[in-house]
Amino acid sequence: MSKLKIAIILATLLMPTVMAEYGEIVIFKDNYNKFETVQGEIKFYNISLTRDITLSNLKFKNAADEDIPIAKNLIKVNDSFYVFYFDIPDIPGGEYRTLLSDLQVNLEGVANNLTRDIIINNKSAVS
Repeated sequence: MSKLKIAIILATLLMPTVMAEYGEIVIFKDNYNKFETVQGEIKFYNISLTRDITLSNLKFKNAADEDIPIAKNLIKVNDSFYVFYFDIPDIPGGEYRTLLSDLQVNLEGVANNLTRDIIINNKSAVS
């Protein structure tokens, strides 16, 4: 291998990386039935919020971007890790979105929303 190739590889490895995502919503399943409990985690990486996340930041929306009313629970574990859970209401099957909105982030040019899509089946988890 030539010295130029080695230098390029080393420069690439040593360059500081910019994290495209500063956080994520982790949900443990992709498909849910009505009345099942959605459990998830909210993780932030190398960033600090200027205000804690509250229940008003956590939303559940349908494909038409309409809010679906749910009873939400949110627990702050530390400044960069939260857990949440809620029960799926009696709604039609389809694609829905769990959304964290209006996050107060102290980085210029960083989006203030995180999303995670889930599928709701037409079946009921309750017999």
